[in-house]
Amino acid sequence: MFVVTIACKKINKLCGCEPPIRVPDVNFAVINANGTDLLDDKKDGAFTASQIQFYIKDASGQATPLQFSLKLPMIYGEKAFQYYSLYLPVNFLVNSVDKVFYLKLDKEYKLKAVMNTSKYNIDELLIDDKPLTKDNSELKRYANMYYISL
Repeated sequence: MFVVTIACKKINKLCGCEPPIRVPDVNFAVINANGTDLLDDKKDGAFTASQIQFYIKDASGQATPLQFSLKLPMIYGEKAFQYYSLYLPVNFLVNSVDKVFYLKLDKEYKLKAVMNTSKYNIDELLIDDKPLTKDNSELKRYANMYYISL
């Protein structure tokens, strides 16, 4: 007789009854003052994926790129989110001292996160020391979405 057990690895213990470790992530919609989606390549003035960079900097200022993806507008059940968005896993912030990373679009933007490390969530996100608007619609149940207005 063979016995097989399956469990998920938790941070400090082995347990199959709790959800697996969650990687913190964030989504960004980039819009202009008129509400135009600046990630939709069919719109004038939109950014292409090759024009967008996320990165962190070390103490000497050397940049290390971060992997991100461009997501299509989303539909969750009967709810629709009309904007393209940038998806970025931010697990690097959990052990970061300053919680800072950078976004390059038309210029470099400094992003700083206020983390709730016990839940691996971002409680607040600042861009160039100003708070970003967080989506508080039904979407917040599915995605951690912030709006960058240019």
